[in-house]
Amino acid sequence: MRTRRAQSAYILLIVALAAACGGGNERAQLRVKPAYPLDDVLRLNHVQVIGTHNSYHRRPSVEIPGAWTDYAHPPLAEQLDAGVRSIELDVANVPQFPVQHDPFVDDRSNCTPLATCLGELEEWSDAHPGHLPIFVLIEAKDPSFLFDPVRDEWDLRAFDRLDTVIRSAMGPDNLVTPDDVRGDALTLRNAVVHRGWPRLEDVRGKFVFVLNRIALRRLYVVGHPSLEGRPMFVPAYENAPSAAFIEHDQPSRSAIGDLVDKGFIVRTRADADGREVEAEDYRRSRAAIESGAQIVSTDYLVPDLSISEYQVVLPNDRPMRCNPLNAPTRCRSSDIENARGLRRPH
Repeated sequence: MRTRRAQSAYILLIVALAAACGGGNERAQLRVKPAYPLDDVLRLNHVQVIGTHNSYHRRPSVEIPGAWTDYAHPPLAEQLDAGVRSIELDVANVPQFPVQHDPFVDDRSNCTPLATCLGELEEWSDAHPGHLPIFVLIEAKDPSFLFDPVRDEWDLRAFDRLDTVIRSAMGPDNLVTPDDVRGDALTLRNAVVHRGWPRLEDVRGKFVFVLNRIALRRLYVVGHPSLEGRPMFVPAYENAPSAAFIEHDQPSRSAIGDLVDKGFIVRTRADADGREVEAEDYRRSRAAIESGAQIVSTDYLVPDLSISEYQVVLPNDRPMRCNPLNAPTRCRSSDIENARGLRRPH
């Protein structure tokens, strides 16, 4: 009898210890801080990121006089590994939308056609589901009779095909679309100015596409004044119904700051045509960063020592940070993105 009681007591002790250990594990799990504790507060426009201009570009195989082609970018996945969260791809209106700068003269690319480039972005995203939304700027290149007479002019049918390629490559669940942002607001502009952009908890691991051609904006919005049903935003004028993303290539603290304060996402450029890198002149890049523009594009995320030591980095020596103009004061760069959250956001 004593033996049975002893055995029963032993079993009860084991069960109690197991329960205690289990409870300890639950409490330990509760003590683990979330990777992104401010995701229910921070919105998409509360960030500032460094992006690459002509992200696909490789140096021409034949030297071209002048510095406007004298730069090169690594493959897209390597740029994303380095923290780039804004990519720019130039496409021509021919079958499959090849990605290139200028045909024949400056046509070397680290990815082409467009579907291949988007596939590389999607593959990287799948492996890093906690990334900040990646802006993808699509520049629809004009045809050049001199260099490539087979290119067609852009029209509504071409833009519908372009939309289809984007949706097919990325999938509907991986896009932040104008419809997502507008919701039940009367216009896209009203949504971003009065309600605001989505919170980061709702858009991590996704992509924001922008048709990066002001001249073609009016054509793309025909029948879609607030971009209803379109996957891409456009660089609109401030008072247009489609206004959400605004392009302001020449950095200006007052002009860009006013737009950011109103709720728009703004893209500006830190350098252009090789001028800043040759002179190692940081005035424009400093102005771009200080402007508060959410996207600061550069050809020189890392220095090209064959030219100079010029490169563009944010004050925290990272390619992304809390926006200095509109982010909550308690925001830290690790709240925007961090190594743990990049792979396991929850």
